[in-house]
Amino acid sequence: MKGVHVAAILSPGEADGHPFIARLEALGVPVTRVVVAARSYVKEYRLLGALIARVNPQLVHTHGYRADVIAAALARAHHIPTVSTVHGRRAARSSLRTDTVSRT
Repeated sequence: MKGVHVAAILSPGEADGHPFIARLEALGVPVTRVVVAARSYVKEYRLLGALIARVNPQLVHTHGYRADVIAAALARAHHIPTVSTVHGRRAARSSLRTDTVSRT
C-alpha cells in the first residue's frame, strides 16, 4: 500500500504470528515490528526515533495512551503532524480529546 508504513509496538510474546500484522503484510502494507517489554519506554522511544528518522513520515497516527505519549512526542520533536485515535467513555470526556481534535 503506497504511502503507508505501520510501526507495531509488540511485547516479546506477540512478536511472531500476530494476526493483525499478518493481515497487513498480506495486503502489502510495510510493517516494522518494534518489540519491547512492558515499561521499556526509553528503548521504545529510541527505536521509534530511529524508525521516524529512517522512514521520514509526513504524518504519525497514534492509537492508545502509550503511543500518544511516546510516538506523538517523537513526532512533535521532528515537527511531524500527529493524529490520535481516542477510545472509551473516559477519553471522550477528557480535555485530551478536545486538544487532539482541534490541533492543526
